[in-house]
Amino acid sequence: MPERVDLGAEGLLAELRAAALAGAVEVDAAKVARVDAAGLQLLCALVAATQVTWRAPSRVLIDAAATLGLAAALKLEREL
Repeated sequence: MPERVDLGAEGLLAELRAAALAGAVEVDAAKVARVDAAGLQLLCALVAATQVTWRAPSRVLIDAAATLGLAAALKLEREL
């Protein structure tokens, strides 16, 4: 996953679509340094569409999800 998780992130939407179509996916989110509400919505859509396993989600991602009340929807609540 790129450092930026927002609608302006180059190729992110296509990458997430491909992941959703592939079935279960492991997401390495260690490098996420910036995320906005639209980016979190994209990730929520991915989690709703397929089985997601998070590998090393960054503190930025975890805190943003928690702030917007999306930690449970993103299945990040155990990271809090």
